[in-house]
Amino acid sequence: MAIYCHGDIHGEVFEAFSYNQSPEMRKLTSEDYVIIAGDFGVIWDWHGDSEEDYYRLNWLNSKPWKTIVVLGNHECYPIYEAMPHCTPDFLNSGTMWQCTYMGTTFENIYIIDTIATLDIDGKHILCINGAESHDKKWRTEGINWWPQEVVNIDACLDFMAEHDKEHFDLIVTHEAPVLVKEMLPFLLDRYIRTCGEKYLEILRKELDFDVWVHGHMHFDQQWSEDLDSRMIGLYNVLYKV
Repeated sequence: MAIYCHGDIHGEVFEAFSYNQSPEMRKLTSEDYVIIAGDFGVIWDWHGDSEEDYYRLNWLNSKPWKTIVVLGNHECYPIYEAMPHCTPDFLNSGTMWQCTYMGTTFENIYIIDTIATLDIDGKHILCINGAESHDKKWRTEGINWWPQEVVNIDACLDFMAEHDKEHFDLIVTHEAPVLVKEMLPFLLDRYIRTCGEKYLEILRKELDFDVWVHGHMHFDQQWSEDLDSRMIGLYNVLYKV
């Protein structure tokens, strides 16, 4: 059994998970898991009847591994919110959606609903949805932008009140703690610190964890020990936990 993480794929499942792009995926079996750190974007048509979206989901579902999706900011939230909840055996606490689209249930694709903990291969994993878009002024609410995209801090506070003493082998988010932006001054020059980043920064300082992977920044980076080497930004790299 193995766990892999991938960054933003923005619907490009063929490119992200082709055997040519990631030869190691040839070895994955039904016992393995791939966790996507936000901006899944495979479902993008807000009508919920896109043949293209259906085809991409069907292709991903046909792969032997199980896909777990942490949602980001470039997502069609109303489609996910209409999916049925499920309780797979790897779900420890919180809630998940079973991916269902155009009347088809994709049994190998699971979606995190806000926040959840998972237990996979002896690893305790915390997953938190959301991030704030920096491009929403160029998008249209209800068409290609939804306010549900942000980290739901109130829901996280309630959840973490019961889980803040736990050790996490892995944390997966889309938005990154504000430390990441502070390590990249050009980002601070362009974007303000978001509420989600500030909340995740509190978690970074307070939680007991080994590795934290995030997307959103569109880079692949592990920071040095003097910053926080536990933090890993993912984009094109498939990271084995």
